[in-house]
Amino acid sequence: YRTTVYSNVVIPIIRKLSVSANYTYKRPVKELFLTFRGNWSHVWNGSMIDMQIIDSRYLMTVVSKKNQVNTYRIGFDLSKGFFDLHLKNKISVSYLKQNGKQLSFHQMYDYHNYSLNIIPEFTYSPTWCDITYQSSYSFNRSKTGNSHLSSIFQCKQSLSFIKTIGNIDVGLSTVYYH
Repeated sequence: YRTTVYSNVVIPIIRKLSVSANYTYKRPVKELFLTFRGNWSHVWNGSMIDMQIIDSRYLMTVVSKKNQVNTYRIGFDLSKGFFDLHLKNKISVSYLKQNGKQLSFHQMYDYHNYSLNIIPEFTYSPTWCDITYQSSYSFNRSKTGNSHLSSIFQCKQSLSFIKTIGNIDVGLSTVYYH
């Protein structure tokens, strides 16, 4: 693909209003940690990119056109350790919703994006090594105009083993993508 960008000397003007809130709960003696977070933002843009695909070429033109984007995020992290078992568990969950307008072939389209991410992690640390398993699961869905795009599922898993021999750390890791 080849990309061509045109601009009529449009100076982008962007204004943003955002609100965030966090709450953290800690119980170090119980090895329990919990964080909730939320965020909302509203962006006012004074320009847009009109993207067109013609004969396998991307034509992107910067135009002066007002638009707005809303973004909502919520999530939490939960961590629990078990000192006697040399084990630490953690899970992170986040959800994102975004809506706004996009420009294609001089037509304005409403768009909505939804994303859910789940990331569990387990670490086992006896005195002779560290073993960590982490995975990431992502579910994404989009709607542009009247078109519902297929949901996308992404998965990444990793397993690592670290052994200290004298002053040297020897590690082995593997990663799987789907």
